[in-house]
Amino acid sequence: MIQTLFGSLNEPEKKASLFDRMKQAVTRTRENLTERIEEVVSFRKEIDAGTLDDLEATLISADLGSTTTREVLAAMREKVDRKQIGDATELKRVLKDELLAILSRAAESKPKVIASPRR
Repeated sequence: MIQTLFGSLNEPEKKASLFDRMKQAVTRTRENLTERIEEVVSFRKEIDAGTLDDLEATLISADLGSTTTREVLAAMREKVDRKQIGDATELKRVLKDELLAILSRAAESKPKVIASPRR
């Protein structure tokens, strides 16, 4: 068997399944989003409007969607205004809770199929 820098010349390379590739992509997205959220809150002692503005930009750029981002940030702004979020740990917990609540509501609704008209 001949070995090269890129593997064996005699053995065909196995391609990852579609599911494996999607799983890897989701993992990379999650890791990237986690890192970006850490960057937003890492140098802040206090959670304020600027922190939430940076978080909003991070969520939108992570393709969370503008509607979901607005919903999450509205709940978080309300909690910041009421002093219910005081530090980065609490902010991340509230963010996680808000996102899980949205996903739970989506899981409970029935899927809708829209059929295109026949020609």
